[in-house]
Order: sequence, then structure tokens, then C-alpha cells
Amino acid sequence: MDEEFFKDNSNSWVAPLPFRVPRLTIPNNRGQALTRFAALKKTLCNKPEMQEHFLAFMQKILDNVHAEPAPDLLPKWEKWRNSMKVLKEPNIPRCYSPASTSRSLRKEIHVFCDASTEAIAAYLKIIDPSGRSNVGFLLGRAKLAPKPAHTIPRLELCGATLAVEVAEFLQNEMDAEIDQVKYYTDSKVVLGYICNSVRRLYVYVSNRVERIRKVSRPEQWNYVPTGLNPADIATRSVSAVVLTQTIWFSGPKFLSDQSSTNSKEDIDFHLVDPDTDPEIRPEVITLSSNICSRRNLEARRFKRFSSWKRLVKTITRLRHIAQTFRKPNQTSSCHGWHTCKESPNALEYENAELFIIRLVQEEVFAEEIRCLRGNKPVSKSSPLFQLNPIIDNEGMLRVGGRLNKSNLLKDQKAHLIQWPVGLITKAITSDDGRVRSVEVRIVKDGASKTFLRPVTETVLIMPASKNSDSVLCEGAT
Repeated sequence: MDEEFFKDNSNSWVAPLPFRVPRLTIPNNRGQALTRFAALKKTLCNKPEMQEHFLAFMQKILDNVHAEPAPDLLPKWEKWRNSMKVLKEPNIPRCYSPASTSRSLRKEIHVFCDASTEAIAAYLKIIDPSGRSNVGFLLGRAKLAPKPAHTIPRLELCGATLAVEVAEFLQNEMDAEIDQVKYYTDSKVVLGYICNSVRRLYVYVSNRVERIRKVSRPEQWNYVPTGLNPADIATRSVSAVVLTQTIWFSGPKFLSDQSSTNSKEDIDFHLVDPDTDPEIRPEVITLSSNICSRRNLEARRFKRFSSWKRLVKTITRLRHIAQTFRKPNQTSSCHGWHTCKESPNALEYENAELFIIRLVQEEVFAEEIRCLRGNKPVSKSSPLFQLNPIIDNEGMLRVGGRLNKSNLLKDQKAHLIQWPVGLITKAITSDDGRVRSVEVRIVKDGASKTFLRPVTETVLIMPASKNSDSVLCEGAT
């Protein structure tokens, strides 16, 4: 503002008026304008001197063309009032159609909707026995848009909601049975909402789409250009003089076209810009993961032990500590993590050995154990198929067959199908096919060494699974 001061030809300083920049725009509100005018009038009447200064100042503003008088609205209002006299000329026939509704071949209701001000135009299409189509005006309705104004897609959707309500009202009030109802709108966004079946919508749109689909089906909705939509006339300023020349009372010409009577619209309306539409919820992609539950104790950990004795002793201690957490003994001094001073008994060592063997069996022969527990035969491709395996009362996998009828002891007649700590890497067979020696890998003091050791007794060699690099046998010394 300081830069706007200047000196004129009469050597006088000229300063601009202290208006706000940018200047505020007074809203087009008649009530607010009358309130401000009444307050100004009261002030000027109480202060005559101020009134003189104000009038002189405003006259100077008008003379310098800094403002202009408000336009006279009287001629415009009188023109609108005189046009109302023309409304007595349009005549709407009392009968919907010259053809009889009782003798007609088909009766259809066509409802057109548009937004801005929610407008509806409904027409009855009757096809007489000669195949001629007759279209009659049923109902027209216009509803002011709510304040504050919604977005155009929301207004169009409200117009579509009003269309189904009008169609439902007409079907309830008319005595004739309607064969088909069709809906038309010039908004492809609304058609995308109605035909949508893949994306979720926000509450405002979702509730109105649910109301629409409760009364109508998506295949009943059609697209119509704005120029052929009679409901568009109600949303725009149309003089009463030319109202009779529009399609408001007669409907669009394609309704009278006989070829469009049985036409079926196979157009699938998709969502318009679903990624940027604020009425469509963001698409959430959910990934499904299959998590295989694995035991905390795995057989591969057994390879860290240099001997079977150390492994059994460690598992015995670990099982003892786990039992103190699960079932604490009040009379014993063993609770939680502790260093037990008591030596394990023979039963605890035996249970630890069975636990190790059972764990290895469940990993190597998981499919075979699952079949046996489900009372199903073992697959012929399994290496245990010829051994007729069984599961005993302790959950151990053992060799079945005719040995069960022998007089041998249980441990002698049913070799445990076990994996001895993963130390046997190769079985060496003799000329008669029997295993006489094996290669044993021993890990001790961080170093791995392989030895050729004889077998104390002739045993059955069982090849391991594909996930293992060792073979299964027992009896190595």
C-alpha cells in the first residue's frame, strides 16, 4: 500500500483507501444485506453530519466509477411473472395412452433421473396389439439439492435413489400390472456404483446403492445422453413459453421406437477411476501364508553331540527340567531352571532314548506314521512298505509281519527303525549282501572325523528319506 502513494498535477498527495487486500466478497444473502442496511440507516439518521459526509463520499465514489449502482431487478422479475401466464396453455391428457392398458401386449415404465436439482420424469410405454408403441407422461418431480451442496456424483446418486422410490410408488398406485421397469441416467459414475461388485464403498454411497439394488437390478439401469434425458430439463432454467416444445411431456423419441422394445443392454458399467474416487474405499490386499508348525527340538540338533551317551544324558536332564515347569513337585527341591544334584534313574534314561528315537522317526517317516495312525496302508513307494510297519503302544514305529508270532523278545524281533544321531554316513555291504561295517562320522572338540567301524550283529539297512544324507542302521560299535 505504501507504493500506491503519489503526487498529482496540483502538487497534492493522493493515497488509496485502506481497503483490505484481497477485498472481502459479501455473500449474496438478502437477509444479511437488509440487516446491514438497517444498521447503517439507523446510524445515519441519528448523526446528520455523518450522513452528509457519507453521501458526499459515496457520490464521489460513483463519479469516479469506483462503484456502480445495483441493477434494477424489477424488469427481470416482471418478465418471469408474465411467463407464468403461459402455463395455462399446456394440456396433459387425462389418459396415459390412447391404447387400452387392458388389451395391450406389454406395459413398461421408463424412469429418467438427473441431478443438480434432483429431478425425475416417468413415462408409461404401452404396446398395443398391432405392435405400435404409445408413450404417456406419468409423473414429474423435482427436489432441491440439499445444503451444503454435495458433490455431483452424490447428487446424481440421490437422483437415482429418488427414481427407484418413484417407480415403486407408481407400481403400487397403478392398477395395471407392469411387465418391466427401466431406469435411465446420464451419469456413468452412478452406473458404476450400481453395477459394482468388486470394491467397497463408503457409507453415504453404500447406503443409497443398497436402497437402489433393493428395488431394482443392475441390468435395469441404462445410460442416456444428457441431450436425450427429459429430467435434465427440470434441472435447468427453461422458460414456460418453450416448455411445451421440449421432451418433458412426450419423452425421448427412442421410447416410441418399436425396435427398442425387446432390446437387452449387455453393457457392463465399470467404476470410473476407482483409484482416485473419494467415495470408494482403498483396495486392501491380504496375503495368506501357510506356516508349518515345527517342534522346537529337531533331530538335526543331535548331530552336535559326539556320542549317543552324551545325547541321552542331555535329553534326560532337559526332560526333567521341563517336567518341573509343567508339574512342579512340592516335596522335591527341583523347581524351574536348576542344576539337579540327583542322578537320573534307569527309567528316565530309557524314556529319553525312546523320545529321541520317536522324534527322529516322526521327522524321517512322517507320511508313513500319518497313514498308520489313520488306519491307512503305507504307500507302495515307501521304503517301509515291505517291512509291514506298525505303531506300538508307546508310539514307536516297529517292523511287523511274521516276527510278531515268534518267541523272540520284543527288542529282538522288532528292530526299531531309527536314525542313530545321524553319525552313520555309509553302510558297507559284503558279498552276501549283509552289512559288515559302516562309516561313522564323529564330531568332537569342534572337529569332524570319519571312522570305519565293524557292526556287532547283522542288521537290516534302511535307506533314509530324500531330506537326509545318511542311512539308517543300528548296532555300530
